Amino acid sequence: MALRRTKAWGELLACVTDALSARRCYSPASYGEAQMLRRHIRDKSIVEPFPRLFAPGDAWEQLARLDQERYVIRGYAWAHPNAMFCSLSAAVMHGLPVTYSLLGTLHLYASSPSQRGGKRVEMRYRQHPSCVKIDGVPVASLVEATVDCLCACDFEDALALADGCLRIARADASYLRREVERLAHGCKGVEKARDVARWADGRAESGGESIARAVMIRAGLPPTDIQRAFDDPLEPRKSYRADFVFELTDGKTVLGEFDGRAKYEDEQLRAGSSTIDVLLKERQRESRLTLMDVRIVRFNWNDVRTPGRLEQMLGAAGVTRATLVKP
Repeated sequence: MALRRTKAWGELLACVTDALSARRCYSPASYGEAQMLRRHIRDKSIVEPFPRLFAPGDAWEQLARLDQERYVIRGYAWAHPNAMFCSLSAAVMHGLPVTYSLLGTLHLYASSPSQRGGKRVEMRYRQHPSCVKIDGVPVASLVEATVDCLCACDFEDALALADGCLRIARADASYLRREVERLAHGCKGVEKARDVARWADGRAESGGESIARAVMIRAGLPPTDIQRAFDDPLEPRKSYRADFVFELTDGKTVLGEFDGRAKYEDEQLRAGSSTIDVLLKERQRESRLTLMDVRIVRFNWNDVRTPGRLEQMLGAAGVTRATLVKP
């Protein structure tokens, strides 16, 4: 009996591992399989990140948070072939910068207005949804997913998604404003979506930068410009971009620099450079910008998320509602 149980477990574990290789969670074929997998959650060899979806514990912990969500979505799609993902779930599949706190619930289009969701599944009905496939998973189009999110999310999280949409689509804010009117006219949250679309800018390079800009906007301190290039005063053929530019009424300029951990930790963003090399390049960049007689305010994620701190830091550099040249 023990031998049969050991063999059954080995075969089941192979199925879970194969699913992981296919970049999805495993959906058990029976209640018995699910129970067998759940017996191994306590020793952390197996995780159940979503009801009836499983993965090997060690491998799961090595995945980035957004990749974990994609594995869940692919696993759910494998078990429910007719599912079509929308809103935040579609945004994740499109590679938009979804804030981690918004993850964990799957968002699906309902087949009828009366269809309801379930545990950690939200349904919404759209009469004629647009559908594309990513990794074989049916999802709402990039702009449709974005507009859905803009109607539902807070301003800060929504601006990150709007900027990301324009960055991927290589479009300007007028495109998003038109799509909001086309897709969300008369819908709940359309006024929020319009407000976000008015400020959207695809030049933002990361979700963190977008959220920081949203905090500035809400504080009445929208940057005069973003991602502006400045010529190197010592080597004119080189140029450096500033994340945020604040032009003041007295003619002075203040630059804002967002220090996200990703640029130091993510190997793709480092483009083969070591963390030390990236830090040294950042310091050289800052020193060259300082030669142009500008003030630089550096801030991180904690500064952005702490109420009032970013406004205080900018104010200390002379950026106030009274002194700022608005965009």
